[in-house]
Amino acid sequence: MERDDIDLFEQFVRVYRRLRLFADSGYILVVEGKRDKDALEKLGIMGHYIYASRLLVNIRQDPELWRDRKFVLLVDYDSYGWRLFKNLRREIQRLGGVFDESVRSQLHGFRGFPEEVEAFPKWLYRNLSRKELEVINSI
Repeated sequence: MERDDIDLFEQFVRVYRRLRLFADSGYILVVEGKRDKDALEKLGIMGHYIYASRLLVNIRQDPELWRDRKFVLLVDYDSYGWRLFKNLRREIQRLGGVFDESVRSQLHGFRGFPEEVEAFPKWLYRNLSRKELEVINSI
């Protein structure tokens, strides 16, 4: 990590803690696929995951099951991910659900952050020191 980016670690730790808090508080973590889920779990983000496309189908089939639920939207930043994000946001709002988009937005704000969630661990390993990664793993 370059010394110009000294606060990258602190910023990431804040986002990471926020995401862990959501996961530990029962928010449903919405990802595009298994590789995204696996990447987040590799970083210690354990929780209730659901794939975005499955959630959209489930909401349309049984909206009452999903009413007033809490979600963290962690879909990719490519054009398909943005479309998914907009559709999910619309459907969740329609059902009176709560969703967090701040984690996704803050992660995307990091310089060089990958478009795909599955590439997130590699980005971390490239941008943080071994000592910083150990601190994150101990949180």
